[in-house]
Amino acid sequence: MHSRVAHASTANNSTSARTLFIVTYAAADAAPLSPVAVPSPHQGKIVRGREPGRIRSMDFEIETPVIPKGASFFAQQAGKD
Repeated sequence: MHSRVAHASTANNSTSARTLFIVTYAAADAAPLSPVAVPSPHQGKIVRGREPGRIRSMDFEIETPVIPKGASFFAQQAGKD
């Protein structure tokens, strides 16, 4: 699933924890605009192809991203971060 696909789930009303698995892929020639909130030893690993040695870009402007204070996207969605 793409990270920008609208998705949701109902509240977890059980006593069991809800597990979460997030996979993120990006092109090898894409540069991050902000630091990763929860770093991984796999960050930057190329799963297909090879290191291009360049960053793909085009002329554009973008607002500076707001870097969250914590790693919980649940808190971010609730506006508490």
